[in-house]
Amino acid sequence: MLTSYFQSKVGLRQTTLVCLLLFFHALSNAQCNRSNVIKNEITVLSQKTGATPNVLTGLNTMCGMTSEIPDPDFVTIINKLKTLAVVELNTFFADFGGAPTSFVEFKDVSLIDIWKGCSNGVVISKKNIAFLKTLKQFKLDLSVTGQTFAKKLYEHIQGIGKSGSKSKGAHLGSEVGGIHVRVKNASGVLQNITDLPKNSFGARQLPTGFILEVAQYTKNPNGTVKIPLTPTYQVKSISPEGHSFFPETMTYDQIIEQCAAAFINPSPVNWYGNNFSDGWEAPSENGMIIRWHTLTTTSDPSSFFPKF
Repeated sequence: MLTSYFQSKVGLRQTTLVCLLLFFHALSNAQCNRSNVIKNEITVLSQKTGATPNVLTGLNTMCGMTSEIPDPDFVTIINKLKTLAVVELNTFFADFGGAPTSFVEFKDVSLIDIWKGCSNGVVISKKNIAFLKTLKQFKLDLSVTGQTFAKKLYEHIQGIGKSGSKSKGAHLGSEVGGIHVRVKNASGVLQNITDLPKNSFGARQLPTGFILEVAQYTKNPNGTVKIPLTPTYQVKSISPEGHSFFPETMTYDQIIEQCAAAFINPSPVNWYGNNFSDGWEAPSENGMIIRWHTLTTTSDPSSFFPKF
């Protein structure tokens, strides 16, 4: 067995050497009209990954895209890829090596970070550039200024409203039963999220006659929320189709991943009371049907919630 083990190691090294020699030959032909410095960077990256076929194919394809990916952009992409672990690099080229046009999109190297940060819940969707672009738009990074849409989406799903304004959203199941979102039955008794009916995907529905209350918080003169929290509660009006919550087991990041997966494959839909906007729905990668409103057919979504 030990002999076989060492023989397999030798065979692997020989295979890798052959792959590298073929790769170096490809780099030397006219298809890859890059500087020797860039070619050297590509070689280092290919060696780091063990010169697997997906990596070799992907790097050689990128190298030949001199007009679509000029040298400065190419260097930026390579430098970002060098920050990935070996397993991540091999997976990245497995995901995109067969779609050369995708490489052009990675001139926005932040999409590589979005791809890297995806959970196991979107292993199929993360191979889609449209999904990565959508998820980038949806993700809220508090270290980045601006992000008006991402912030509004976060506040809506969480149920965070301006002081004194009408409560909106509040579809995050993990918040129910805490300080931020309260549910009461028809008798006024507080309920936990597990007291609400659940469908096969784990989404919850507010039963008829139940009351949904969303907290608002006293703020300091500079606009920050006063600590300790001093909430007052507003009763949220419930539309005729009811109110649903994403599964309490899902984090916000996991929710917006599924929302992004649904958003890139929209189907128009009308539901009772939906006369103020365009309604859309689509299955997410985990199979949950997600619905959203838009003020126009081309505008950003103003809400996401699961169909119960």
